Amino acid sequence: MYRDMTSEEIDQLLASTPYGHLGCFTEEKIVVLPLAFAFADGVIYGHTYEGEKMGIIRKNSRVCFQIEEVEDPNHWSSVMVWGQFVELKGKEAMTAVKTIVKHFSHFKEPWKDFLPLSPESASHPARSE
Repeated sequence: MYRDMTSEEIDQLLASTPYGHLGCFTEEKIVVLPLAFAFADGVIYGHTYEGEKMGIIRKNSRVCFQIEEVEDPNHWSSVMVWGQFVELKGKEAMTAVKTIVKHFSHFKEPWKDFLPLSPESASHPARSE
């Protein structure tokens, strides 16, 4: 059965999910790629490395971000947000790294292999518009 999620349910799903899908686009194509993230204080902090994703986002910072939790084909939840990608540097990047490390410390293996992160690879993919 379809229904809209409450703000609290959306925040809870964002806070309890370790990865999502970042959507970005160029004039030529739309790209949807997996992204490890953490949600804190209304902000989605992502972690990625240099590559196609960062090249596209630096040219067009408008993005969407999607997560899901699937119990079975009849019981699932999905959240999609749209916003502006902001690449973090310095102190902000370090805060983002700490937020992501704290978020991933709640998950069992193999997520621990994801660490360590560096401030140079921190970003937050979506701030609500």
